[in-house]
Amino acid sequence: MKYASPFIINAILIFLIILTAYTFYLFFSDYTQFTIYHFSPFLNLVYVVLWLGIVLRKKWSFLLFVSFCMFETIIHLFFYNTNYGEVFGKILFPLNWLFAILVLILYKVHFTEKESK
Repeated sequence: MKYASPFIINAILIFLIILTAYTFYLFFSDYTQFTIYHFSPFLNLVYVVLWLGIVLRKKWSFLLFVSFCMFETIIHLFFYNTNYGEVFGKILFPLNWLFAILVLILYKVHFTEKESK
């Protein structure tokens, strides 16, 4: 598990980068005017930045990632049928929780692993 941790964490980062790039392409390839739905790629970008912090072993980044997951879940549950709920409640739900649980399982291995010199 010690050697699988960096591979899994980096693979998720690559997946999130590809997903964010694809979302930016979808929303801005036929851009006519800015709507609330155009916030979705930027919210994906927030998840990528937070996951990059996890890759760099920043514990605060993991806490913020879980906080954003909670925010997204609350919005998804209470504002599901509104425009606000469609944009802010469906960013990566429930995939982000799977990523957070995976990091929680790998927490001790990933965040206490010493850098090789």
